[in-house]
Amino acid sequence: MGPMPEKELDIFELKLAIKWAHGASLMDEIPEVSYLFSLCETALKEKLERLKSAQTNDPLTLEELREMDGEPVWVCEPNGTNGVWGLVDLEYQMVRLHGGGLAIWENNDKSWLAYRRKSEDPANAE
Repeated sequence: MGPMPEKELDIFELKLAIKWAHGASLMDEIPEVSYLFSLCETALKEKLERLKSAQTNDPLTLEELREMDGEPVWVCEPNGTNGVWGLVDLEYQMVRLHGGGLAIWENNDKSWLAYRRKSEDPANAE
């Protein structure tokens, strides 16, 4: 049998793998093997959290924007319309929008919102 093809696990599969690793860590009588299953369980839980957070696309807070200097963000009006990509500029506390506009941080939540990725809702498309 050849090597298994790489596949990203979905949330359901990750939860199942976590349960399996947890059960295996409790049942194995060899401490070293039990410890390895415990490590697998921890790694799978971390991957599950990353996957869950990647699926959410909540508006970014100013604290989050402060950690994203130079990174791209999707900026739109609070109702989700008129979206455009921009780059976070920490020095001047703004997002520099594609096409020359600016989204000043003090107006965040009032006239614009920023997201990690573009909304997949067709009503909010470019």
